[in-house]
Amino acid sequence: MRMMNLQGRTGLGNAVSRLLKTGLALVSGLAMCTSAALAQGDPAARKIDSWVIENTRAGAQTEFFVVMAKQANLAEAKQLKGKLAKGRFVYETLFQAAQASQRAIRAELDARGVEYRSFYLVNALLVKGDRRLAQLLAARPDVQRVDGNPEMRQNVPQPHAPEPLEFNPDWPDLLTDKAITAVEPGISYVRAPNVWNLGYNGTGIVVAGADTGYRWTHAALKSAYRGWNGTTASHDYNWHDSVHSGGGSCGANAAAPCDDNGHGTHTMGTIVGLDGANQIGMAPGAKWIGCRNMNQGAGTPATYLECMEFFLAPYPVGGTTAQGDPSKAPHVTNNSWGCPASEGCTTPNILLTGVNNTRAAGIVMVVSAGNTGSGCSTIDTPAAIYDPSFTVGALNTGADTLATFSSRGPVTVDGSNRIKPDIAAPGTSTRSSYNTSDTSYSSLSGTSMAGPHVAGGVALLLSAFPSLIGNVDAVESRLTSSAKAITLTTATCSSAAGARPNNLYGHGRLDVGCGIPAKVSGSTSVCSGGSANLTVDLIGTGPWTLTWSDGFVQSGVSATPATRTVSSITSATTYTVTGVSSSTCNQPAAGSATISLAAPLSNTTIAVAGSTTIGSPCLGGTATVTDTGGGTSTHQWGYRTTTGGTITNIASQTGTSYVLNCADFPATGNYFLVQRTTPGCGSTLISNEIPVTVTAVAPPTPVTVTFYSVAAQDGRLWEVGETTNVGGGGNSTDNTTAALRVGDTNVDEQYKSLVSFDTSSIPDTATITSATLRLVRGTSSGTNPFTTHGSCQADIVTGGFGGSTAFAFADWQAAATAANVATMSNPATNGSASTGTLNAAGLAAINKTGTTQLRLTFTTDDNDDSGYDYIGFYAGENATTNNKPQLTVTYTP
Repeated sequence: MRMMNLQGRTGLGNAVSRLLKTGLALVSGLAMCTSAALAQGDPAARKIDSWVIENTRAGAQTEFFVVMAKQANLAEAKQLKGKLAKGRFVYETLFQAAQASQRAIRAELDARGVEYRSFYLVNALLVKGDRRLAQLLAARPDVQRVDGNPEMRQNVPQPHAPEPLEFNPDWPDLLTDKAITAVEPGISYVRAPNVWNLGYNGTGIVVAGADTGYRWTHAALKSAYRGWNGTTASHDYNWHDSVHSGGGSCGANAAAPCDDNGHGTHTMGTIVGLDGANQIGMAPGAKWIGCRNMNQGAGTPATYLECMEFFLAPYPVGGTTAQGDPSKAPHVTNNSWGCPASEGCTTPNILLTGVNNTRAAGIVMVVSAGNTGSGCSTIDTPAAIYDPSFTVGALNTGADTLATFSSRGPVTVDGSNRIKPDIAAPGTSTRSSYNTSDTSYSSLSGTSMAGPHVAGGVALLLSAFPSLIGNVDAVESRLTSSAKAITLTTATCSSAAGARPNNLYGHGRLDVGCGIPAKVSGSTSVCSGGSANLTVDLIGTGPWTLTWSDGFVQSGVSATPATRTVSSITSATTYTVTGVSSSTCNQPAAGSATISLAAPLSNTTIAVAGSTTIGSPCLGGTATVTDTGGGTSTHQWGYRTTTGGTITNIASQTGTSYVLNCADFPATGNYFLVQRTTPGCGSTLISNEIPVTVTAVAPPTPVTVTFYSVAAQDGRLWEVGETTNVGGGGNSTDNTTAALRVGDTNVDEQYKSLVSFDTSSIPDTATITSATLRLVRGTSSGTNPFTTHGSCQADIVTGGFGGSTAFAFADWQAAATAANVATMSNPATNGSASTGTLNAAGLAAINKTGTTQLRLTFTTDDNDDSGYDYIGFYAGENATTNNKPQLTVTYTP
């Protein structure tokens, strides 16, 4: 087997890293006849692969495949809806066909004591025997072919030694102690982060990889491994090892994921890897499973087929294919390997039946193109050459240019002249997880690195468009139609200039930002005739044209998110955007918005769980409300003193449940608990009554609240002239230490100051028990008026002085609701507070529905010294909350 990666840029350089494998002729019509057999004219001999003849000389034994003549017909699978239905049909049909057709030959092998393994993905048996056994089996009419299972081995160049997490040889600015905090360049180049921002990261999708194995405990892979639940690991259905002898550092039949090379760990990292800010994977929300199909870099057709079979219907570790569960099959598999003729795959259509059957089960098979470029028709190995494979070429990361090593089409080895690859993705200097430790990383190049970008892209696409799951044709069509076109300027490799697809780039560069260009949201429930707002979050640069599922076209959209208002809704409708068109992309949006109609409120009932007798203890049972219809509703609990009587609201009880509380009732006695529902749709309804007995009433808990003066409404006022008793000036915007003044001016005009509080949050039913006015001294001038001007008194008005809360000069003499309601204390120094407690008249004047204003003045207007004599206080404009004028009110609800 050849691994489709090149070495990292440090260490051994860019040498080709390949593992050899040969394959199994899995379809009918494979002509692999030896010249001797042809000369003899023996039909049975013509069935035997020349490799089997060569490797059974002189009585030697070898492994060979016996391919049965009967192959299952899976045509019906294409008509089935859903991946699970397809997977079950394919698995059951293949398995039953193999069981039935292999029964006789297995009995013969059992009778002869021959070692064998049965396969169903392709109806075949892996047998170990000599040439005579091969000839006997080939002579059977139920046998189509006898093919070899050679293990081809080659020295595998290893990538450079992985560096610590903080190091990336491709980013020179990170050769310091800076940790990596950016998304890998290849991931960004195909716009995966833009798709993550829409909310799609592969969640719900399972990706599988057949490779050299996987270090599942790697920090970037562990949380995404399907077998890890965050506490314990279960490898059943999530891991299979097709290496049954040898196995190097992993051993044979490894019971847990293991990687004896590093290649597999690297490719899976590019698909799902995430370790905090170390973002190396395309679909970090997806889960992964794995299968090892190479023994220290060497594979056989049996190991490759075994992994394909495991993915079709995973089974427990140590189990059998009879325990296969198609519901646990992955959505997409990554295959960063190839099998050239020079390494044993001498028949072009080797493995084709296995790939076809995988596709029939609704599984996308992503295959790397190979690293034998830059010549034409260098895509010449299974499984990259096959039409049912989704073949990926490698770009120079960060540029739309083909890497020199990336193999090209057309496919000529099978005479098809098929255009390949199907798509291209970043494949050079790709940094990803490595198997040396749980925190090691390495940078590799190859189509092996490009393929995982696409496998991860499939996971993103399926998480955004679940309807595509199991529809391989539709998945590939979306990826190719949304790819960034890379056209040829001249005819190259049998592709005309401007051709798309072409034999270098296929349909172009993977672009998941175009494949998933937007997300629609806004599901809600509205009343009949109402309206709803729909939202479309977009990727890329506008302007966009949005074509909606109801035919509405929204043109000239220049910014994201786009919004649309749907009015006069009379029926439930689901809205999608069937086309998001810009200068570079035209694809459907993901997501939808379902607008449903809320039924009018038809009934509201309440029930109480627990005691309805309260008082001792004060708390009783819990009442809950059940509404029928109405859409979004509001609730208000209350009580009646007589059945059917007037309802008194219970303060602050507006939820869907209420705990009976004796403090909510005015006295002992019998009451009827009710609840009113005000619906979004329909009329307000009153619930049934629940009798409640109150045996004792708890005193209400006092509530204390502090109000701060409204800056725009407070300020200082002064007389128009001494002893005129008429306001003539004022300032409501000063933010100094003397913004508010009480005393007199330098011409003996009396200063008064106004403070204003929004006290509307006090409940209407509250009883105010105390209130204190507090001002903070900022400065003083002249004689302290507290020593010469009598007492500092506060007048109060319910609402605003002069009938308005707006600051006005006439507020100086405007009438008060109550005068002299508080006497303010003398603040001895700057920064100290002056306080005054309101008397009963003052408490009664506090406005529970709006503004309360107070006016400060001394009882003696001035001291006739023709000089400033005042105390300055901070106003509401002051930035320090504790300096602002305060009114602290205590009340019982």
